[in-house]
Amino acid sequence: MHELEFTDNEIRIVLNALDFYSRIWIGQYDHMLWDLRWYRNCSQLDALDDTLRRKFWDIRNIILPGLRKYSLNGSYGIFSPDRNAKAAIAYDMQQEFRYRRAWFLKPEGGYTVDFGRPLPCEDDPCDFPKAECYDMNGEFRIRVYIDDTQLGVIIDALNIGILEYDCQIRKLFEYYTEDQEALRIAEVVTELLISIEVERAVENELYFDLVQRLSAIQNDK
Repeated sequence: MHELEFTDNEIRIVLNALDFYSRIWIGQYDHMLWDLRWYRNCSQLDALDDTLRRKFWDIRNIILPGLRKYSLNGSYGIFSPDRNAKAAIAYDMQQEFRYRRAWFLKPEGGYTVDFGRPLPCEDDPCDFPKAECYDMNGEFRIRVYIDDTQLGVIIDALNIGILEYDCQIRKLFEYYTEDQEALRIAEVVTELLISIEVERAVENELYFDLVQRLSAIQNDK
């Protein structure tokens, strides 16, 4: 069991990474196109939108053939037994961490999904994660309790987040499949996306710092 501490900036990055990680496992590939609009040229993205959607749809048909009859906007539900159990591991951590954070920062409650009591995924092979929040000299801290498998999922999710922002789509999909045809198409998508101008720089330093720190813990056995 690992006992890890995160600042508020760090846990928000972990939450975003886990969210994206599980979305790809359930087939929400269109989420990548949405994210790109925050930092790549939207006009150039619009010009390539049909091509990119078709390529992502082709990749998804190989990796998740059960979604073939659905558009790129379709996906499995997070509780569907048809998606990979790694999505469940990521989602259960996301639920617990955001729930504890939300109620600590706003004890009067709120109406966003963050305040909803976690509903564990039945096929999550790990014990449900635990988290507790506290104040350290006026600054928020969260302590989480997770096992080796959950730690590995967080590290993978952070690496995938880095790859997404760098538009390294082939390397990203190597976390989800070994199918060479799917990876060949993903390489084409990579080439298309890196040709689009960057309009807003993305600061990935904290992602890299977290990966380095957590990987050291993972390797220290």
